[in-house]
Amino acid sequence: MPKFSYSAKDSKGKEVKGSIEAANPTQVQELLRKQGLFVTKVAATGGMNKNIEIKLPAWMRPGVKTKDLCILTRQLATLVDSGLPLVRGLRILQKQTRNQTLKD
Repeated sequence: MPKFSYSAKDSKGKEVKGSIEAANPTQVQELLRKQGLFVTKVAATGGMNKNIEIKLPAWMRPGVKTKDLCILTRQLATLVDSGLPLVRGLRILQKQTRNQTLKD
């Protein structure tokens, strides 16, 4: 079975690196997801040079503070609870936020 190296983030946002044996990159992601990790990169080791880069969503990238994300999700919950459609609520909050990474 091929061996893959990976980079992932744990539930606290800390980067975790390691290697794992799996049939393919998709199985690597599944195995790591079951361990509670969010995979950001998978690369085959030993003979195969195929890299798979996984882009993080904007809200998980550096530059978004936990406090800003909490405020945004509270505001979104309030808008949705009041009967506003989800997409419309997101557009309203996108216009109001000052954090460009979060806005993206």
